[in-house]
Amino acid sequence: LGTTQLPGDFGKFNTTYTIGKSEPINVTVKSAEYTILPFVAGNNVYVPRADQKILLLHFTVHNPLPREQAVYWGSLR
Repeated sequence: LGTTQLPGDFGKFNTTYTIGKSEPINVTVKSAEYTILPFVAGNNVYVPRADQKILLLHFTVHNPLPREQAVYWGSLR
């Protein structure tokens, strides 16, 4: 398991954090960028308004448990 979850403003790139207790997952944020281009996630297309930007996070998710568990992108908050 990685380090314990921290407030968002203290997170670091390329550091593995464990999120959750009963069904933990390890998350490592590789990079982040702002974009004004449309972003597709599943069946949804997110298009920022003229005064907005999208924060795009590139990350990996790892299952630290010895059994299979599902991860849904919408549940990561």
